[in-house]
Amino acid sequence: MITEIPAFLIGQLGKNDLHAGDIRGDEIMDYALSVIFRAQEIIGGRVVFIECLEKPKLIEFYSKHGFKIFRQDPDDKLIQMVRQLK
Repeated sequence: MITEIPAFLIGQLGKNDLHAGDIRGDEIMDYALSVIFRAQEIIGGRVVFIECLEKPKLIEFYSKHGFKIFRQDPDDKLIQMVRQLK
């Protein structure tokens, strides 16, 4: 039985309130995923995880970028979302 899989983790993604108008969240996500895609070419991997607070706005944002809710961590209560890489 498989209990672990190699994956990438985006632990936290955000922007500084002082520069909120300088860059969009979509641009930050696109950049983070571009780094992961480059790493995937070198080392492989099929999925990327992200963790976020249980806030509808965050869940909607990540869902828009192809992430699906995987589970809620029982310890820190963060929502863990997953996206399959192509």
